[in-house]
Amino acid sequence: VNRSLLVRLGFLCYPTNKNHTLSWIVDLEGVGFIQWHHYTKAYSSLQYLPIFNSFSVQSETYTVTYEFIEHINSLNTTWKAGRNFRSDIPMSYFHRLMGVRRDRNFHLPTKYHLEGTPIPEEYDTREQFPNCPTLREIRDQGSCGSCWAFAAVEAMSDRICIHSKGKIHFRLSAVDLLSCCDYCGQGCNGGYPHAAWDYWLQNGIVSGGPYNSNQGCRPYEFPSCDHHMNGTRPPCVDFLPTPWCIQKCEDSYNVPYGKDLNFGSEVYILAGEKQIQLEIMRNGPVEATFEVYEDIVHYKSGVYQHKVGRHLGGHAIKIIGWGVDKTTNTPYWMIANSWNTDWGENGFLRMLRGRNECSIEIGIFGAPWSPKKFKSSLTKERIKIPSLILVVLSLGKFCKCLNALTSVTLPFECWISFHRLNQYYRSLLTESSIVANMWSKMFVKILYFVQE
Repeated sequence: VNRSLLVRLGFLCYPTNKNHTLSWIVDLEGVGFIQWHHYTKAYSSLQYLPIFNSFSVQSETYTVTYEFIEHINSLNTTWKAGRNFRSDIPMSYFHRLMGVRRDRNFHLPTKYHLEGTPIPEEYDTREQFPNCPTLREIRDQGSCGSCWAFAAVEAMSDRICIHSKGKIHFRLSAVDLLSCCDYCGQGCNGGYPHAAWDYWLQNGIVSGGPYNSNQGCRPYEFPSCDHHMNGTRPPCVDFLPTPWCIQKCEDSYNVPYGKDLNFGSEVYILAGEKQIQLEIMRNGPVEATFEVYEDIVHYKSGVYQHKVGRHLGGHAIKIIGWGVDKTTNTPYWMIANSWNTDWGENGFLRMLRGRNECSIEIGIFGAPWSPKKFKSSLTKERIKIPSLILVVLSLGKFCKCLNALTSVTLPFECWISFHRLNQYYRSLLTESSIVANMWSKMFVKILYFVQE
């Protein structure tokens, strides 16, 4: 019997567990339908029923219909939904867009601000710092799961401008972070936001504007694509591979790579509404992560709070301020997304504030900008070959990690030991950047192969 046919006919062949139950309901008019319960929420239509891998109709081919959008709007919540994405885009595409990876074994220090400073009801960094144009920009990550890198470099760029009192307009390169941070994750297949900020502190990041802009040392390498309905750009279909780490600026940029690097001065995390607000007031926008569900894909306006739909993954964005919606009297965070200006409120999103909506108030990253520029480790006067003891210790830790693989992802300390070894070999191969990059990428591929 064709299982997909059974599903369409409404037969109960859904594998349940303690968090999911199915029931067959008959309404007052005698019409029967499946009701799916997920935790405390119930969804009553086959349009909302997720079909798992045990069936020939898999979640990767599931697309949301107008019925789903109408259902959201019928809930009379604080926001409105509408068609943002084309109906032929598979759900696997949305999963790939959610590029946040988490490592519970790695912890950054927690920053705590003294709470004596009055916090205004509304605060918008775009208005507070009008001489910083990056605060008003919405960029497009394209067909790459690089939200973790985009949100990081955007917040970093804003902080450079704010701390320089609007004198320095330096757009950090998302592709430099994406391709050159060996321990940040898997590039276009997702990464660790905390590692991105640590990389800014330890290694620095060069400048780079949007795709084809000729701005900065390393502009973004992926073109904008049409995530949405009736767009003018090419459609977003196939995800692109992570670019090579090329530690060289474009020929049109007259500053050497090493001298273009900018650094953070410290790195930390924050949690809680007031602490996030104080951090934004004192240092500028922050990178935040949150859990994404199907309904936010169709966000059009208002103050978002999750109501319906499956979990899609983790996403990283930039919080630039906060306020209170005058119509519904709902407090919100003002957020800049990276799905271009066709999505949401011209690329921006307002999300419910003060209730840790979708866990947005516990994964906050920041670091003040350091006005000091350091010489690149690629220049001859800065070549530092690690001591034999450090190399041996790193090798021992790395081998131990490989021998103890019991989970899907490696602990963060394993990535650090790998990074140290990789930097050592790159320093030996400094005279040949091509060979060094080949070594780096080969080592990463070996690691992923062993991990799988």
